[in-house]
Amino acid sequence: MSTQTKKTVRATLEIDQQELLDIASTAIEGGIGYWSFIENYDFNNPNNLGTLSPTEDEDEFVPTILTTNIVLRGIKKILKGDVKISKDIRQRLLLGIVQNDMGEIDAEVADCIVQVGMFNQITYG
Repeated sequence: MSTQTKKTVRATLEIDQQELLDIASTAIEGGIGYWSFIENYDFNNPNNLGTLSPTEDEDEFVPTILTTNIVLRGIKKILKGDVKISKDIRQRLLLGIVQNDMGEIDAEVADCIVQVGMFNQITYG
């Protein structure tokens, strides 16, 4: 009987600013509305897409300016395995980036990305 050990493979994935904006838009327009609302939405400003504030039904968090950097941080943490998240979410995110098809990243995945980017974990849902 042989003993198998796991090996680590590291890869660099590229994602451009437009793809980050597309993910943010998917989150805003369909993924995060159950725990937040956005004020002053500006899809064309990657450094200030708008201010996210908690809905009345959810726990309070400090209103936060949503940026593409938050989206990117969420993606990195999910793909690195830094947060507890379903294998399905991680796979759909990876598939969307590898195939350069943001259609794979639906509202559920985009919601998780924003939550992880903001809170370092899945807080809602």
